Amino acid sequence: MNAIRVVLTAVCFACFAPAFADIKVNVNVQDGDTIAGLFKIIATCESDSVIQQVEFYLNDELVGIDTSTPYEYTFDTIERDDGAYTLVIAAYAEDGSSQRVTYKLTTDNQIGLGAKHHTEIGEEALREQKWKDAILAARVALKADAKYAPALIVMARANLGMGVFDEAQKYIEDAIEVDPTSSFAHDILSQVHVRKAIAVRATGDDPEKAEQNEKAAFKAAIDAHNKAIELRLRALGQPTEATLNQRLALLFEYGQFGEAKNILRPIIERDPKNVDAQNRMMYAQLRRGELVDAQKTFDALVKRGLGDARTYAMGAVLASLRWEDTKADDLMQQAFKQDRKSLFVRLCQAFIVLDRGKAAAAQAAATDLLDSGFSNPEVYYYLGRIYYDQREYEASRVAYENALLQNPALSEVHIARAMENMRSARLTTDPKAAERYLRLARISFEIALTARGESPGALAGLALAHAFSGRNADAARLAAGAQVVGGQTAWVQYVCSAVYSRANQPEKARQAMDTAIKLSPEGIAMSMPTLDEAFRYMTKWGRSPVLVAP
Repeated sequence: MNAIRVVLTAVCFACFAPAFADIKVNVNVQDGDTIAGLFKIIATCESDSVIQQVEFYLNDELVGIDTSTPYEYTFDTIERDDGAYTLVIAAYAEDGSSQRVTYKLTTDNQIGLGAKHHTEIGEEALREQKWKDAILAARVALKADAKYAPALIVMARANLGMGVFDEAQKYIEDAIEVDPTSSFAHDILSQVHVRKAIAVRATGDDPEKAEQNEKAAFKAAIDAHNKAIELRLRALGQPTEATLNQRLALLFEYGQFGEAKNILRPIIERDPKNVDAQNRMMYAQLRRGELVDAQKTFDALVKRGLGDARTYAMGAVLASLRWEDTKADDLMQQAFKQDRKSLFVRLCQAFIVLDRGKAAAAQAAATDLLDSGFSNPEVYYYLGRIYYDQREYEASRVAYENALLQNPALSEVHIARAMENMRSARLTTDPKAAERYLRLARISFEIALTARGESPGALAGLALAHAFSGRNADAARLAAGAQVVGGQTAWVQYVCSAVYSRANQPEKARQAMDTAIKLSPEGIAMSMPTLDEAFRYMTKWGRSPVLVAP
C-alpha cells in the first residue's frame, strides 16, 4: 500500500511541476579555436522562454554580462597572456531555466615575432588611415617591448588620427622619454599640440580660459617644432660642404636668418658668382626685413648678369614694396619666362597681388597655387589670406590650420590671424566685443613672437594692439623693439610713430616719422598718423613675403 502511495505522489509531482524551456546557445567560436586581437564573441539563444541575460566567463572569472540579443563580449586578447583559456557562456531564461556551454580557446597574438614586426604592420595601417588596426598592431608590439619607441609613436599617430589628443600626447611623450633624440617624435608632438589648440578654440564655456589654453598649446607646438629642428641640426654635426644645403634649409625653417647669413657671407666672398648663395642671402635679408641690403644683393646679381628666376622674383617683391608696380610686373615676367612652374616664383606673385589688394588677381593667384599641386605651409598661408579677403572665412580658417599643422612656427600665419582680429575690433561698435577682438589679436601676436622673436610684424602689431587698448607704456616698449629688428622698413617706422605719439613721446614719434619718410618718400604721408591710419597702412604694406627657401 505504501509503495502505491509513493508512486502516485511522484506522478502527481511530475504533472504539476513547472516545465522548463530548453535553451540552445549558438556561438561564433568552436572548441579549439585560436583567436587574436580584439575578438568579439557573439552568442544567440533559441528558447521558448524569454532570455533574461547571458554571462561570459574566462577561466571561471565573470568578464561580461549582456541582456539583449545578440549577446556579445569583446575579448581583448592583448590584455592577457597568450595561451589556453576556458570560455563559459551561461544563458538564463525568465522561467528559471539556464544553459551553459564551454569552449577551449587559445589566444595567439604572435608576440614572438617581435616589436619591430608588429610596428611595421601598424605603420602600414597608418598609411591607409586604419587607425584602430594601427593601435592593435602597436599594442601587440608594446606587449613584446613596452619601451619600443617606434611602437609608441604609432600609438600616438593613430590616436591623433582618431582625434584622441590626450592619449596621443601621452604616447608621444612616452616615446620622447625613451628616445629624446627623435626629431620625428617631436614633430608628432608639435602636431598634437596644434590639434589641441584648434580643438580648444571651439569651446565656449569660458572664452578667456579657452584663449589661454589655445595660446599655451600653440606655444608648446612651436617649442616641439623648434626642438625637432635643433635635433636635426645637431645630427648634422660640424658644418661641412656636404651638409651645407641641409643646414641652411633647417636654419631658414627655424627662422635663424642671421646665422644663415653668417654661413653664406664667406661663401659669397670667395665666389661672388655663386647665384645660389646670393639668392639665399637675398632671401634671408628679405625675411629679416633688411630691404635696403636685399636690394643691394639683387642689383649686384643683375649687374653681373647672373640673375635666375628666383632672383627676378625677389626683385619683383622688392619693387612692389617700393610701389614700383610697372617694374615689379616686368621683373615677374622675367622670372616666369625662366621658370613658370617654380613654387618660389608663384609665391612671390601671390605676395605681390595681395600687396596690391586686387580681388581678381588674388583669385587668379589662388587658382594658380591650387593647380600647382603644392601643399606647403606657405601655399596655405596665401590661400588663407586670399580666402579671408574674399570673405570665405571658413575656407580661410581651414587653410591657416593646414599651414600651422605643417609649421606652427610660421609666424606670419599668427600675424595674419591677429590682424584680422584687429580689423574686427575696429569695425565693431560694441566696446566689449572690441576689447575681446583686441585680446585675441594680442594672443596671436604673442604666439608669433614665440615663433620668431625678431618678427617686426609681430612686435609692431602687438604695439598697436596695446595702444588701442590704452596700454601706452607696453606699446612704446614694443615699438622700440620693432624698430630694432625692422628699422629698414618704412611701414614699421610709420606704425611706431603713431604708437609713440599716442604714448605722448613726441620726439620719438617725429624721429620714427622722419625715418619712414626717408625710407619711402613717395609712400608716406607727411602728417603724423593716428592709430587707425597706422593700422590701415600696416594692413596694406606691413606683410612680410612668405616664401619657400630658395
